[in-house]
Amino acid sequence: MTPKIELKGIKKSYDGNPPVIENLSMKIMPESFTVLLGPSGCGKSTTLRMIAGLEQETGGTIFIDGKDMKHVEPGERNIAMVFQNYALYPTMTIRENIEFGLKNMKVEKNERFERIKQVSEILGLSEYLSRKPAKLSGGQRQRVALARAMVKKPAVFLMDEPLSNLDAKLRNQIRGELIELHKRLKTTFVFVTHDQTEAMSMATDIILLNEGKIMQEGSPIEIYHNPQNIFTAKFIGNPPMNILKLSDFSSEALIVPEKTAYIGFRPENVVIAESLPENREGITFKGEIVTHEMLGSEILYRIQLENESINAKIYSSKMTDYSQISVMVPHEKLYYFDTHENRIFS
Repeated sequence: MTPKIELKGIKKSYDGNPPVIENLSMKIMPESFTVLLGPSGCGKSTTLRMIAGLEQETGGTIFIDGKDMKHVEPGERNIAMVFQNYALYPTMTIRENIEFGLKNMKVEKNERFERIKQVSEILGLSEYLSRKPAKLSGGQRQRVALARAMVKKPAVFLMDEPLSNLDAKLRNQIRGELIELHKRLKTTFVFVTHDQTEAMSMATDIILLNEGKIMQEGSPIEIYHNPQNIFTAKFIGNPPMNILKLSDFSSEALIVPEKTAYIGFRPENVVIAESLPENREGITFKGEIVTHEMLGSEILYRIQLENESINAKIYSSKMTDYSQISVMVPHEKLYYFDTHENRIFS
């Protein structure tokens, strides 16, 4: 299948400074919900803006539908972009905001009316069309920004942290609406965020970036269960994977793959017990519970070991008090990494 968007050897630098992105290549498939994920400053928004044509790449080539975008203006790329600040015109009504782009595209009046009617019904905006943006909530304004993009019927939706200005409840609501919208429209979404919860809940494909480089790409399940490096293991997961140096296991009779320097395990794979059976099948630690948080169906513990502390996520209604305890991690739940922090498969 031909990628909807393809980046080949992209480089981006500003005013002769060292490049913020160097030799970046990626493929975004048609009808995918692809999330560009990573910490602030990793190059994800810059990448999105280059795809949109709002910034010019310093080197390399961007293709949309197999066509080189080098000399194609943003308005000719058949894309629509949704920003985190909504970018609505305050003096225009909601209808006028949604219609503005269609007028620029010289869409006939009857067609404009039908498109606005359709997207307003999909996004629950029909009763607000005569209002000004100031009269709407943050969630409603974000829906207007989506509607303005949708009416253009683009081949690609580009979204730059569109939920970051919303409170937690609204973010959850709009996330669900975006998932439904993607399924309904059957088009390509490219979504930028630093929030791994957003990425894991919405994406069909995640591209995890750090310092302008791809650390890993794949489905949410693949990235969570099969991290290729310590960066991915610690970035994905809440709390993140526990990573300990092999030297922390000096008293353990461990059989590990050659060149192992670090051992990792997910908090939910830690077993807590006051006393563990002698025939246990895993690595064990003795430590002290220093904090515990009740999070509904699960309890999150912070456990201080001899040299390090670890997180444990336990699904139980009984809370273990602050005390000295033993913990175990089954061998099959361990991850191994080398001195370069890359995954070793046992």
